[in-house]
Amino acid sequence: VMGNGGRVEGTVFSNGSVGLGSDTVVTGSAFLAATSTLDGVAVGQDAVAFRIEDSTVGGNATATDIVDSTISGNAVANLLQDCAVGQNAYYNTLTRCTVGGSKTSPIAPPANLPPAGFPISADQMSFWENQASAGGTVDGDYIISSSISLGPKVITGDLKINNGEILTLTGTVWVKGRLVLGNNAVVQLSSAYGSNSGVTLIDGESDFGNGVVFSGSGQSSSYVILVSRAVSPDKAFELGNNVVGAILYAPYGEVDIGNNIEVKEVTAYKINMGNGAVLKYESGLVDIKFTGGSAVVPKIKSWQESL
Repeated sequence: VMGNGGRVEGTVFSNGSVGLGSDTVVTGSAFLAATSTLDGVAVGQDAVAFRIEDSTVGGNATATDIVDSTISGNAVANLLQDCAVGQNAYYNTLTRCTVGGSKTSPIAPPANLPPAGFPISADQMSFWENQASAGGTVDGDYIISSSISLGPKVITGDLKINNGEILTLTGTVWVKGRLVLGNNAVVQLSSAYGSNSGVTLIDGESDFGNGVVFSGSGQSSSYVILVSRAVSPDKAFELGNNVVGAILYAPYGEVDIGNNIEVKEVTAYKINMGNGAVLKYESGLVDIKFTGGSAVVPKIKSWQESL
């Protein structure tokens, strides 16, 4: 669900519908699998969905139904209704549409895109668990009230970082409870990670305050990756305003994105974007490498299930 003025800078892949808010924007392309609807979104490039409605598409559009929409490029659909097509139209039924180029009918109805799976395997999760376990265990909650370094480590309770404190990750951390970050907290990787990225596993919910910052080792290819295994309707990640730099994975839970958020990438079962939320995808994340582990090749520009 995208709130009013929600904006995605990059390309979206979703197993569910995208839209609902007013003045919502996807600057790249939008690819929606199965019987999903693109509703009320301005897409900068191409769009593929089961249904495209009340939307504008800067490139080509493919859907079973395209209704009340403006397509700058070519349009391919079983039904074109109350629309404007800038270039060529391929259809079976055309009703109250203007077409700037040629018209072709009949056609074979477009096939739906197949749903995509979560890009991190169970084996990779187990590997990270073993990495964290090698550094020992903290029983119960762990509260950070002054800036420290941590990892590898297993925390059986919650990990809490107080306002303004800095956590420097020196290895994989597995939090079996919740991850709670206070306002203006910083989570960063040790410079020893070099060009690699670091992982924190969280079994419970995560709650981030305002102004939280995530950063890698200092090299451009290095990131903090947070993987939540919380199950919907639990909030895998709940982000306050002005959170910067996170890469979030939540294959079973929901991610709530507050106002004016700039995160590197989100893959989740469900994503809710607040009014004015900005989700910025950074190019070059498709070959993230992790210290001591195999390379993971995630679908970096993917939103799973329902957006």
